[in-house]
Amino acid sequence: MAAVVYTVGISHESIWYDEAYSSVIAGYLPWQIPAQLIVDNHPPLYYILLSLVRMVLGNSVWALRSLSVAGAVGLVALGAGPVRRILGNRNAFLYAIVVLFTPAVLIYAHEARMYSLAICAVTAGALYGYLAVTENRKQDWVLFGVATLAGATCIIMD
Repeated sequence: MAAVVYTVGISHESIWYDEAYSSVIAGYLPWQIPAQLIVDNHPPLYYILLSLVRMVLGNSVWALRSLSVAGAVGLVALGAGPVRRILGNRNAFLYAIVVLFTPAVLIYAHEARMYSLAICAVTAGALYGYLAVTENRKQDWVLFGVATLAGATCIIMD
């Protein structure tokens, strides 16, 4: 359901300046991107992933924004994983519904920027960090580390 909600109208609006910047940086090959960002304050993970998405899906508005949709869908999907383990089925369902219909998440899902991916990574890091400390499962520690690293390489460093 989240994929449908976030994909509808994804290419309705034209690209704006910041999205054009994302497109230009993602036009480089993935291993060339960190060198392009040396004089910038944006971390490379989002642009590397967007470059890979462009290689597969092309350079359409829909393709450029699809990575942001994936981040928003991932944020909702956390309800079925760590949120359900922490808070139970009912609260996980409420979490997913609230996130699904949060206006800011919908807006970020429709922008070719790192915001939805960063929100998903940071939220996953917090949730898996809690699970790692309380349940001490190796899988939770690994997911905590991966999500934290992803969040740190997606967040704008102003």
